[in-house]
Amino acid sequence: MSGATIVATSTSTCNKWGHNPGTAKEYTFCVNRGAAYVFEQPAGGWSGVLHQNAVLTASDLAAPTGQLAGAELGPSAAIWGSTIAVAGGGQHVSSTNAGAVYVFEEPAGGWSGP
Repeated sequence: MSGATIVATSTSTCNKWGHNPGTAKEYTFCVNRGAAYVFEQPAGGWSGVLHQNAVLTASDLAAPTGQLAGAELGPSAAIWGSTIAVAGGGQHVSSTNAGAVYVFEEPAGGWSGP
């Protein structure tokens, strides 16, 4: 947490989709690509239902599957002012798992986006 901004991470990202239109049945699909979720303190404070302001993902996603090239984003993160650093584990470099750090800088318009 830095000021009124919190970043939380997850090493998996999950999506839900409906099956059989018109039914309430849902399925969840998770991949080990991870993400960092940015929350800004609402005017009413840190209570009630909170909504994320932004989702941060790695820039080196491999098309078309959306899987990282052997990496997991999000085992840990740090925030300082307008900069967020997120650890990425399992980056394959010359047959070793060297790891990586992804650095995100807050845009001029603030943290927003999917």
